[in-house]
Amino acid sequence: MPGKNDIVAGIRLEGEKEFKAGVSDVNKSIKTMNSELRLVTEQYRGQANMGQVQELQERQIVMDSSPWWVPSSSR
Repeated sequence: MPGKNDIVAGIRLEGEKEFKAGVSDVNKSIKTMNSELRLVTEQYRGQANMGQVQELQERQIVMDSSPWWVPSSSR
């Protein structure tokens, strides 16, 4: 129990459940995006220069489809 000259403060945080659900959604999206990028890389493994260009184009499509990715033109 506080004394005569003590100050007592409390903090109550709300929205922890929603915050954790949001973080979980972001993590799932990142895992999905990484899987898609690995798949694109595997499809073009061992191909010549044209395959590399196509791979980079497809990787960009995957990145642009993610709601968490900010394209470099928007920075």
